[in-house]
Amino acid sequence: MNVILHDLVGGNGPKYNLGARLDALLAVFAECFPQYASTAPRLAQKAQWPANANPHFIAHQWLVDVDGQAAGLFSFKYAPGRDLGLAIYLAVRPAWRPLQVAGLPLSMWLIRSGLRQLSVDAAAAGRPLPAGIFFEVEPARLVARYREFGFVELPVEYYEPRYSQPRTGPSEPTDPGQVTFQRTHFGVFPTGCGPGNPTGPEVVTSAVLAFMTDHYGLPETHWVVARALASIDKPNDEKELQHD
Repeated sequence: MNVILHDLVGGNGPKYNLGARLDALLAVFAECFPQYASTAPRLAQKAQWPANANPHFIAHQWLVDVDGQAAGLFSFKYAPGRDLGLAIYLAVRPAWRPLQVAGLPLSMWLIRSGLRQLSVDAAAAGRPLPAGIFFEVEPARLVARYREFGFVELPVEYYEPRYSQPRTGPSEPTDPGQVTFQRTHFGVFPTGCGPGNPTGPEVVTSAVLAFMTDHYGLPETHWVVARALASIDKPNDEKELQHD
C-alpha cells in the first residue's frame, strides 16, 4: 500500500501536478462536504496562495492518495502567534474509511500526521511546541469516535460560521450579514508535549480567538465570539475580578 500526502498550497505546480491534484481535492470535498459547496472555490484560491498568505497562519491543504487514488483530505493551519493548530476540513471517502495506516484508521492517521506537521512548523518558526490541534466537530457522532483517539471535547458555547458566499481574500474581515451560525462541538487533539495546557482557559481562549477573529474575521464584539469567550471556565479569582 502506497500512501502519499500532497500539500496543495503556494502553487506547488510542477512538483505536485497541481491541476489534477486540485481537481481530485475538490472532488473529495464535494463528495464529503456538500453542505459547504459554496466555499469550494476558496480551496482552489488557497492552492495558489503562499502558505502564509494570511499572516496569522501557516496553511496546509493535504490531499491523501492511496495507491494512486484520491482517498481523503485534511485542511489545517498552524497559528505561530498562538502556538496551536486549527483543523478546517477533514474527510475520508467512504471506500477508504476502513483502511488502517500504521495501525490507525486513515482519518486518525491524518490527524496524527497533522500534529507532527505542527511541531515541524513550530520548530521552523522558532516557537514552542503547539498545545494541540483544535476542531469544530459536526455531527455529534464524531465526538465519541474522536474520543477513542484522544480528542477532548471542551465545554464552550460555540457557533460555527457558515458562509452564503465564499470569501475572496486570504484574511479580509467577514461580512456578518452573509453568515449564518450553527451550534457545534469544539475540542482539541492535544500534542501531549506543548508548554500550555490545551484544555486550560488561557489556551482555549486563544483557540476560540484563532478561529473566530483570525480565521473567520469576526470582531471580538460579535455575539458569537462573546458567548464563546464567556462560556470558558475561568479560575475563581478571575471570575471574581470580572464580577467586580
